[in-house]
Amino acid sequence: VMGKDDVVISGSFHDQIIIGTETLISTGQEDGFTASILINDFSKVNWVENFGFHGKDRIDSIFEISDNHFISSSISRTDKIDSGFTPTFQPLSRMDLKLVYSADGTTKEKLTIYSNGRINNAKVVCNPSLDNPIISAFEFEGKLEWRGGEAISNGGFYLFSTSVDAGFSTPLKISLLV
Repeated sequence: VMGKDDVVISGSFHDQIIIGTETLISTGQEDGFTASILINDFSKVNWVENFGFHGKDRIDSIFEISDNHFISSSISRTDKIDSGFTPTFQPLSRMDLKLVYSADGTTKEKLTIYSNGRINNAKVVCNPSLDNPIISAFEFEGKLEWRGGEAISNGGFYLFSTSVDAGFSTPLKISLLV
């Protein structure tokens, strides 16, 4: 994701990573990160955010939606519940879709989807011509739950895709591919 003077990057790391002058330490087996660095000098960091719990965590996708905001999709292998919504099961993994302010990395909105199975390959794009422009897709097994809904895989991995509005209140149009 690129701004006028900076670029936002994302990735994952084990143990520690140094981005410019910032050192991030992993809180689990693998952590994800997003960072804003200057285009003309990659050693200068505007901000950096570590994303991680005690398991494997990574940022799978980021997408710029305006000059001031981008969306990130992250996957965690964790049982941590911190979204203000509690699923009916003990989660094994989760997918977080975040609206992030590009200037300082502040999360403005977040939608969390929990699973009692695995979640893989979360991607996010934005199509401004749609009524609900933010589209996310990922594969999952088991049961998914989010505030106001659920989806169940009858064995193996299913592909879950949804569009959300700018308020990230709840998934709106949902598709399941088996």
